[in-house]
Amino acid sequence: MATGKDEKVHKKSALKALLIFSILTLALFASLKAHLPSYFWNVTTSIIGTEKLLYEIKDNGVHVGAGLTSEAKTAEILLSEVFLGSNALPPFIELYNAGDTSIDLTGFSLKRLSASGTETTFITSKRFENMLVNQHEYVLIAKSSSTLSADIYWPASYAMAKTNSSLRLYNPSNKMIDEVSWNSIPENSSLTRIAWDKNDFTLIDPPTPQSKDSR
Repeated sequence: MATGKDEKVHKKSALKALLIFSILTLALFASLKAHLPSYFWNVTTSIIGTEKLLYEIKDNGVHVGAGLTSEAKTAEILLSEVFLGSNALPPFIELYNAGDTSIDLTGFSLKRLSASGTETTFITSKRFENMLVNQHEYVLIAKSSSTLSADIYWPASYAMAKTNSSLRLYNPSNKMIDEVSWNSIPENSSLTRIAWDKNDFTLIDPPTPQSKDSR
């Protein structure tokens, strides 16, 4: 007859086997990802046991959760900083590839959301064509009349709203993959991302625009 101690040993062994199986499965998914259509990976998988082991596989990268390392992460383009402009510095938007592989931004776009909930295209996909972003590299986007040396420019007649607005980043499948919102931003401050694995932003002064050449 199995004792309480034996049952604990069996449970620990089973949990260890589950963790090993899950890590091997994720490694296999990451390996196959490069050879299968991106829509195949629009999957969310959850394994819940004595310890929670969660991971998501999406068409813009692999998001790793508790119990798994970040070694399997792929290209992941994120909004990293937004500045509305001041007398001293023109407005800009900054993106960052937080993943471990390069990614072509062809087909990406940026849209703005007004206080009334109206969404309009701010930077068309045409302006992202053939823009290759290496791993851990920034992309600087600025107004066409800007004095900043940017990688991508938006029309001089366009402007970001000072209050109650949002910027949304869309991938080539027209799926929103990131968003930053604000009620108001002080004139000399920018909204800057403080964690690549979370949608957390903070105000900094002065802003720190970085382009592909800043690396």
